[in-house]
Amino acid sequence: MTIVQPSQKKISVIGSGAWGTTLAIIASDNSHKVKLWTHDKTLKQQMTVSRKNNLLPGIELPNSITFHSEFSDDFLDSDIIIIVVASKFFRNTCKNIVSKIKQSTVVISATKGLEQNTAKTPYDILCEELPAYLHDNIGILSGPNIALEIAQKKPATSVIASKSIKTAEAAQQALSNKYFRVYTNEDIIGIELGGILKNIIAIAAGIADGLELGNNSKSSLMIRGIYEITKLAKTLGAKPSTMLGLAGMGDLITTCTSPLSRNYQVGFQLAHGKTIDEIVSSIGSIAEGIKTCEIIYGVSKQHKVELPIIEQVYNVLFKNLSPMQAINNLMERKLKLEYEETSYE
Repeated sequence: MTIVQPSQKKISVIGSGAWGTTLAIIASDNSHKVKLWTHDKTLKQQMTVSRKNNLLPGIELPNSITFHSEFSDDFLDSDIIIIVVASKFFRNTCKNIVSKIKQSTVVISATKGLEQNTAKTPYDILCEELPAYLHDNIGILSGPNIALEIAQKKPATSVIASKSIKTAEAAQQALSNKYFRVYTNEDIIGIELGGILKNIIAIAAGIADGLELGNNSKSSLMIRGIYEITKLAKTLGAKPSTMLGLAGMGDLITTCTSPLSRNYQVGFQLAHGKTIDEIVSSIGSIAEGIKTCEIIYGVSKQHKVELPIIEQVYNVLFKNLSPMQAINNLMERKLKLEYEETSYE
């Protein structure tokens, strides 16, 4: 893809966490008119005055970004709306904005999590809450995207998935630049599940590092982890090949190896004896993998898909199993073929 200098668009970003703020920076660097929404009026004032967000240390926010704390007509009068809120707030956010979204507006989810009571993805929720005429305007953004690194303008890639190539390419052109390259993909389910499920494996990787088990253990968890993700994603309708791309393997590698990953930090600190409450308090932001693990454990039982690593992470998080015992349980499982799909027959 040749990066075409995008025409100026009005882009509204809902969610002022590290990733939402970074997406606002990307859009601003591409000369778009950018509005960033936060639920916190104090934070809105602080960012307006200081041009900083404490979740992105050392990063100055461009003067062209304006800050908002209400879903006003002006804020939602945009060509592209990007929703980057925690999964537990996603549906209410959609409900609060739906009546003011223009028919031509592209709506992008950059949230990587599941609704707790329904196990529905952000795409599912968007399709339920937005009118049918907007469904072709929906896109899902996912990939190996540590926010601070991208805010520092270190090169990175991502993927936008949509039913409509027009929607996918509109988002691709609006967000791509010299340090952020966006690909398109039609596999919405796969792109979304890759970004959601990898958070659980990142907790396992953090446990391995916290226990100082070495690179062999960690790489084994990562590769067997992508196999589990692929098994479940295929069962739920995704293309297996998507799991080998940026939103699957790419996101998993980044999240499992970066100390900047919140989910990795959950596992790392669990291995050092911290409680979940202590960890959540110290991280200071949402680690989606904790709730995702609880939801996916139930989904796997419902669909009768064996996910040993995810099950052991669930036991550590919710059944008080020690991290080392979880590793032992994995190592002592019945010996079998590497892939269930193969045989010597």
